Amino acid sequence: MGSVQDAAAPLTLASLLAQRINDLQPAPRALLDVAASIGFYFDSDLALDISGATPDALARLEDAGLVVRPESGHRFQHALGRDAIRSSLADAQRRQIHLELADATTDLLVRAEHWASAGDPRAFESFVEVARDHREAFGWFQALSALGRAEAVASDDPQCAQVWTAQGEIHEE
Repeated sequence: MGSVQDAAAPLTLASLLAQRINDLQPAPRALLDVAASIGFYFDSDLALDISGATPDALARLEDAGLVVRPESGHRFQHALGRDAIRSSLADAQRRQIHLELADATTDLLVRAEHWASAGDPRAFESFVEVARDHREAFGWFQALSALGRAEAVASDDPQCAQVWTAQGEIHEE
């Protein structure tokens, strides 16, 4: 009979997820890195395309219990799994994934978010453009939200002034 010290401690969810992630081969892991960068819910075709993985890699993630397939697309089984992947990405790797995701989308807001996550200066102008588009299509609330994101990524005082001017114009309406 082993001592208490020899007894295995029960696995926490976080340690179980970490073990499953660490046991992955390179292709499923690359797919998981891209999926985590897309979001909790992710377009599996996009993730496969950006990662260069095959559908077999996606099946391995499903078999490992890391992702599930609801009605459409895929999602992470646990938010902790996505968080663990995102926090494990090196800055250069995270930046590269987000730049590739930005290039792969035609949705201006999604592109701006990926550029912002990559630290790319193009995010500012994209958020300003989103604000203009949303102001016309959805009204002031959506425009102010996009301008808030633009202000968060503004790199200098002239950019901040541009945001504040646009916010003032919306408030005057």
